[in-house]
Amino acid sequence: MTTDRSADEQAATGWWRSFTASRVGVIVWSWDFGAGVVIGVTVALSTALSSAVAASMGAVYIGVCGIAAAIATLVITAMTVLIAVIGPNYRLLLQNAPAGLGGILWPYRVVAVTAVLASLSSLCLGILWPLVTGLHWGVVFTLSAVPLVLLSWSLFGCIQVVNQVARHFSNNQRADEIAESVRRASRSA
Repeated sequence: MTTDRSADEQAATGWWRSFTASRVGVIVWSWDFGAGVVIGVTVALSTALSSAVAASMGAVYIGVCGIAAAIATLVITAMTVLIAVIGPNYRLLLQNAPAGLGGILWPYRVVAVTAVLASLSSLCLGILWPLVTGLHWGVVFTLSAVPLVLLSWSLFGCIQVVNQVARHFSNNQRADEIAESVRRASRSA
């Protein structure tokens, strides 16, 4: 016996599918985001619960600031390389895709912004760390988690965007090969 799902169930499923297919949903359900949250929260928890770990974290956050800024630079460079290698044939294909040319740049922008936010938040936390350590452990944990999650996420995001550069490079080459075979076929016809 089959039963129809209720309108509420269908609406809930429709909302969930819409969310997971959206730009935000795709980010939240990506492996790099999940891994960044797990690692960042784990390190932040040790910072909040161990006075020995907490004692060294002021300088660590200043270092995190530099690392995150370097990640942002790396990602912006990868985005520039990607833009430079896109040939006219692949560009034509991308312009006709639903997300267009801007769609392939979206992950790079997300990782770059995440890295910049990690850099800024860790700089602020590094400077204010002597004040933060005297607060309730839950506040220390929350403040510590922000730059650590953002840094971890942006590091894993680098893996994603580097793989995407390689994939787009291959797709660009393939688009040129297909265009050339079409030109040869039209000349011989």
